[in-house]
Amino acid sequence: MSWENVPHYNFGGSYTFQVILYENGEFVYQYGAGNASGASATIGVEVDNNDYTLYPFDLSFSYAGTALLWYQPSGEPERLAEYWMEEGLWNGTPNEIVDWSGNGYRGVRIGNAQTVENGYVCRGAEMPANTSSAVIDAINTNIDVDATIGTSGSITFWYRSNRVWSGSGARDHQLFDATLQNNRWFFLTKRSSGRLRFVLSDSGGSTAVAETGVYATAARAWRHIAVTWRMRAGTNQTVLRVYVDGALSSVSQATTNGSLPSSLGTLYFGDNRSSVIGMNGTGNSADGILDEIRIYNYEISGADVQTDMASTHPCVFVDHLRILHDGSGLTCAPEPVRLVACMD
Repeated sequence: MSWENVPHYNFGGSYTFQVILYENGEFVYQYGAGNASGASATIGVEVDNNDYTLYPFDLSFSYAGTALLWYQPSGEPERLAEYWMEEGLWNGTPNEIVDWSGNGYRGVRIGNAQTVENGYVCRGAEMPANTSSAVIDAINTNIDVDATIGTSGSITFWYRSNRVWSGSGARDHQLFDATLQNNRWFFLTKRSSGRLRFVLSDSGGSTAVAETGVYATAARAWRHIAVTWRMRAGTNQTVLRVYVDGALSSVSQATTNGSLPSSLGTLYFGDNRSSVIGMNGTGNSADGILDEIRIYNYEISGADVQTDMASTHPCVFVDHLRILHDGSGLTCAPEPVRLVACMD
């Protein structure tokens, strides 16, 4: 199906484009080289009000001479991990942070990160203030970004900063990071301007960036944040999106080789992953509380983001106590006994 020289409503210029359907269910939006600029483009596909995907919504989009392939992701799309921060205390013990998805990606606290009572849903993860890339207070998810999440993925979470997002007293804050090597980036920063900046690189060092507008958010106010990415080789075929409070805030296209760097480390939340800082990232911690972190190995839709934002669960309390002993002892002699509080 083709449309040729279709005039833009209420603006100058015209559009020439095609929709190409394939027997395997995939389809392509293909745009002519002479198209007008997409200063307020809305592009997507919808099955119904609960099943849709927006590419951009009322945003600038440089699509002249490009094509968009719509396809089902390969492999088994799933929620890889889900962290509720319901533990009573973290002390750095391996696997102490429960992954409630059931996939076993348990995390561990780094530095002085600690679970606290005043999360968005029940408890949350507090990241103390630090402004040194050599000091790291974070959650290590133990999830390798390139090997486990891959070239398509999504991350959603709640964030409450102890500082205003912009204006007097504002700072840059690193919200998550997996960077171990210069020019091989993967991070999200809340900048002192009040903007969110999502940066990733491909294996050759080409960089994609999505940055939102300014959010004038008060100190200790909760915001729901989500990022998605889809990497494919080719001109403008890599797409990054940032959502704030369930609404698409930024979408960005980039040209990459379609592969993430193998040098990326495990994903840290709440601080920088290493001392490697660049591309307007920061060594400052999140200086606030994170909660309800969810990680996916595919690009979720705007409707999925809103579902995550609305999700809740009962607070988790101790289910039972286990008394552990080696089974032997001497009469009248003291014996060590271990008491374990179990949540399930």
